[in-house]
This record gives sequence, structure tokens and C-alpha cells, in this order.
Amino acid sequence: MKIINIEAIPNNFPTHKHESEFWECLGRTVATLGFLEEVLKKAILVFNNRELSVYEFNSLNTGNFPNELEQEIERFNKMIMKSSKSSLGWLKDEFVKSAKKHYKTEDGEKHIDSIYNKLDKIQELRNPICHGSWQLPDKQGNSKLFFFNRKHETLETAINIDILKQMQKHTAEVACEIINSVSEAELPYPGI
Repeated sequence: MKIINIEAIPNNFPTHKHESEFWECLGRTVATLGFLEEVLKKAILVFNNRELSVYEFNSLNTGNFPNELEQEIERFNKMIMKSSKSSLGWLKDEFVKSAKKHYKTEDGEKHIDSIYNKLDKIQELRNPICHGSWQLPDKQGNSKLFFFNRKHETLETAINIDILKQMQKHTAEVACEIINSVSEAELPYPGI
């Protein structure tokens, strides 16, 4: 006996009970988290490698690499592959370690620590937001997530459109701070 009549499920099942704006905000938040990880990878590359010419940095975006850059990128990719268990966690740690080589003053180190703390807060929500199963919304549009982290903890906070918008904006701002941290160290950021 079938429990669910597949022909009778509503359009967009199982996401049909949330407002479309909720899913748009979620998509923008997840995309911004992906952008943040890209920014971190590029910043780590810059902080861990020699200064590259503008031409070489622009080739990072096109995929047309000079031979010597190709070797550095291959070494960098091997380093990034180590992050398979917790990409954002590893990236934030590697970013701080790499950036502090270029920030020797107490103020500079405090600035990098401030970025680290912001990344830490983003990381707390990243996995639930990206990998959780969204439960039906309540009357106010709040939705709980079915998600357990490695410590078997759940996210108790119900998420709504406002929280997603705040997270997206905050994540974008932190990504910009990371880009600025590269330029403040007088290094060129790839593609800019």
C-alpha cells in the first residue's frame, strides 16, 4: 500500500508551504556563503604565495594560467583539498594563519581576529542553512531546521526571511572585509 499518492502532491512539494520570498532569500544566502568561501580561498592564495602580477591574477578568473602559476595553483588546490571535512572551518583558520604573516602590528592582528570571530558566527549557521531539512513554517513564517551537527546539537532558532536577509548581508560584508584585508596588506586581490 502506498502512503503517498505521488500524482496528487502539490506543485513545489515539499517547499510549497513557505513563501517564495523565503526560498529566494535562502538561495541568496547560500550563494553568498559560496562567495565567501571563494573569497577566503583567493585571500589564502595571495597571503601564502609570492606577489603575482595583475595579468597572473586575472588569469585566475579565466583559467588561462602561465606555467609557473599553474604549479602554484596546483599546490594551493592540494592545500584546499585538505578542507573536505569542514571547508569554512578550515578556511577561516588558514586565512587567519596566512593573514597574520602580513599583519605584524597589534592593531592588524586584532583586525584579523575580529574577522575570525565574525567567520566563527557565520560558520555556526552555515551548515544548518545549507544542509538542513526545512520544516513547515509557523503562522509568522518561522521555520525550524531538522539538522544535527557532529556534536549531535541542533539549531534551536527558527529561521525566517528577516534572519536570512541579515545573514546574507552580514556574510557579504565579511567577504568584503577579507578582500580589504588583502589590499590593506598591499597585496593585489585576484580579479580586482
